[in-house]
Amino acid sequence: MNNIHSAKSTRLKWSLLLTGVFVSLLCNSAFGYGYHDALDRGTHINTVGIRSAALGGTHIFGTDDASNLFLNPAGLSGVEGISVYLSGATAAWNESVHDSTMVTQRGDFGIGGTTGAFGLRLTDNLVIAGGMGRIVDNQYRGTHYLPNDPSQPEIDIVEILESTGGQWEALGGISFTAVNDLSVGVSAGMRMRHCDYTYQFDISHTQETDSIAEWSESSDEFCYRGGLSYLTERFESGVTYSSETDFYYSRVAFGARLCAAHLNNIWVGFEGEVVDPFGDGYFEGRLSFEIPMEDKMEILTAVGFIEGENMYRTGMIFSLGGTAHFAKLDLDFVLSSNNRCRTNTTFPEEYSDYVNDSWTTFGLGFNYTF
Repeated sequence: MNNIHSAKSTRLKWSLLLTGVFVSLLCNSAFGYGYHDALDRGTHINTVGIRSAALGGTHIFGTDDASNLFLNPAGLSGVEGISVYLSGATAAWNESVHDSTMVTQRGDFGIGGTTGAFGLRLTDNLVIAGGMGRIVDNQYRGTHYLPNDPSQPEIDIVEILESTGGQWEALGGISFTAVNDLSVGVSAGMRMRHCDYTYQFDISHTQETDSIAEWSESSDEFCYRGGLSYLTERFESGVTYSSETDFYYSRVAFGARLCAAHLNNIWVGFEGEVVDPFGDGYFEGRLSFEIPMEDKMEILTAVGFIEGENMYRTGMIFSLGGTAHFAKLDLDFVLSSNNRCRTNTTFPEEYSDYVNDSWTTFGLGFNYTF
């Protein structure tokens, strides 16, 4: 009987220890769908604007609708009349844990970006807008199996993490065309975060689940975005900045694109973005192409690279989409693929040489002008 009590006491100690390690990892962060991302800042959603996503997630150019509230507010100057914008996207993600002997796969799918916004041109030089968009995704679902002893590979411990939620922005904005083709803009409002978590730790040799932790996190913080935009018939450029909050890095993006008349008026652009510019300063870059297809459609595509914390090698972005024009209605679509390779492990006590994160999003957007 004493041996039974001793065994239960030992298991309880291990349970408490692993739970403590689990909680201690809450401060780890990265950029992409994965265990650490779900517990911290989540995954930055690049489908807040569908045309933006089709151009690799650009903030500076290529988008003339009210989704610029969440990108570069100066771009609101492209809104004509009364403009209503709606978009949605799905995301499928995969986490691949590699070590010297095996590969563990985890994955799921769910809602990606969702955006609703409107813009109103008040005068020839002034546009106002308002809207709400989902900017960060914290979804995750993963199961980790632990052997009883390295020399005895039978599974003895199972731990499971499930998370849902993310961050939304509710913004109002204004854009003013100051001098000729130069516009300035600002948007401000609230950045709202709500996430739900469930963590289970189970020793399979006991009849009951050893520990279950459920908790929620919520926060509402003021945020703002500001930018400049210079637009002509053959050249576009600009810069934009978004403020930092507790679970969102500040970002500054800058870029330009040029219309190549000798290549059938293809727009070729490059954008650079610095994430956490006043901290570690992770750089992202995008090369994009907008290809006109007569007067009713454009094909949009881009490639890019991603830097981030604990990277094993540079991540990559590839996107393909377009816009179809129907009188007053524009239909945007995109298929975007992202991947990242990181050095940090996933679950506590899970060894890995490296972890591959990848996610694919498909989005549709509608812009109607009255």
